[in-house]
Amino acid sequence: MYLMVCICDGVQCMCVMMYLCVMVCVFACALQQYPLSPRVLSFCRFPFMLDPQAKSALMHVESRVQMTIAVDQAMRRNLHSLLTQSHLFDPNPQSFELNVKRGTLIKDTLTTLVTTSKLSPYDFKKPLKVTFVGEEGLDAGGVQKEFFMLLLQAILNPDFGMFVEDPESHLIWFRDQELMYESIDYYVLIGILCGLAIYNSVIVELPFPTALYKKLLNRPVNLSDLKELKPSVGQNLEDMENYQGSDFENDFILNFGITRFSFGTAETVALIPGGLDKPVTLENCKDYVSIYVDYVLNSSVEEPFKAFANGFMNVCNGRVLGMFHPTELMTLVVGNKVVDWNEMEKFMDYRSGYYSEHHTIRMFWKVFYDLPTEAKKKFLVFYTGCNRVPVTGFKNMHMVIQKMDGGPGCERLPVAHTCYNILDLPPYSSEAKLKEKLLQAINFTSGFGIV
Repeated sequence: MYLMVCICDGVQCMCVMMYLCVMVCVFACALQQYPLSPRVLSFCRFPFMLDPQAKSALMHVESRVQMTIAVDQAMRRNLHSLLTQSHLFDPNPQSFELNVKRGTLIKDTLTTLVTTSKLSPYDFKKPLKVTFVGEEGLDAGGVQKEFFMLLLQAILNPDFGMFVEDPESHLIWFRDQELMYESIDYYVLIGILCGLAIYNSVIVELPFPTALYKKLLNRPVNLSDLKELKPSVGQNLEDMENYQGSDFENDFILNFGITRFSFGTAETVALIPGGLDKPVTLENCKDYVSIYVDYVLNSSVEEPFKAFANGFMNVCNGRVLGMFHPTELMTLVVGNKVVDWNEMEKFMDYRSGYYSEHHTIRMFWKVFYDLPTEAKKKFLVFYTGCNRVPVTGFKNMHMVIQKMDGGPGCERLPVAHTCYNILDLPPYSSEAKLKEKLLQAINFTSGFGIV
């Protein structure tokens, strides 16, 4: 093994060397053309040495490299079609475009995904561009955020019929494959959508348990995963495993069966052949728990999960994905649930005459901190298009507040440029006026326009 050793300036030099090694490695991995030699020392061989922020940065770099390759391939195909006079010319070689109407959002999106997956699935690798028909907003990131937020809220809703929500944890899971009434192909399309969000660095609220990310990374699931999805069921199974009494069968009165529900109708099915006639005893309770967990998280949803995973991997199939721990991947996808509002103020920048101690800015922060948590999250959606922050926190979001034209008596509402995380804030005359206009802006606005 060849090893480069540098001993100048101690720790600082080692940090620089680590960064350079990681960056060289990720480009090789992303291009997927130069497998790492056993003689090359690469920190990407030891992902436990990288924190979630570093892995997130590597994922971003890998995606950008793949986007560049996809665009280059599209332009090469166009050149070939011109030379051969074929009908395979791509009118949008620079991006994968989704033109949707708000009133028919699901239909328009799924139609485009179906067409693309059949005719040109490699287009999913190009940079995504979303347009709401009839709106003037240019997609520099903000339109994508609202698109994914609205679409996934609708399509992952249990009322849509493809997923089931646990009433206790409010997490969703795949519907039992024997109770499905939608085509399995819909799960492929939903997997593609989730993959597109991650691939294009968009935080989305996916109310799935950690088990989903374990399965995507080919990690085994266990009782703790079931407990996260179904807290009471998981706790009961855990209590069963830890039972210390002397009359197990009479205390639990169970057989190797499971009750499942479909539209309010209960049905009991056997977990193993003849399971409804086989009692659960102290001697076989661990087997029962293992089989129960496997049924809920694996065997009963094997087909819909496989379809979802195939769609997801059509987009997110880079090598960096395998470096993530399941909980790290989950945080990358859904963002941090806990928001440090003080960090937002710390990393906020100001322009056009505003500065941290400006009278209007001090009024803004006083009003903001007095808002309830729900209103703060609405403000974050209004400002950035999402109510959560990336795994890297606020420091890389480059948030700005700039002065909007108008005097102290200005009646205009604050304007958010979600694509660039910029807030136009008029110099209001009082805290009361600022609070009134800010609440109007975050509660009664939607859509995109040119300002």
